[in-house]
Amino acid sequence: MIFPAADLLTDRSVPFLFTTDYDRSAIPSRFAKFMRCEKPIAPDTLSNAVRVLIPSGQSVEATYA
Repeated sequence: MIFPAADLLTDRSVPFLFTTDYDRSAIPSRFAKFMRCEKPIAPDTLSNAVRVLIPSGQSVEATYA
């Protein structure tokens, strides 16, 4: 599962959200404060959720492996 990665992001104060088709009860309670979008997710819903995560005026550097 993705939870070890979510723990790492939390430890590093990196904003994130869950996109899942699992019920909310499948996500551990320690992640209850994080946004969750249900699949299938419309592109505009996802982009709006990301806008909420990133404060207005803040630049974000993307890196690709």
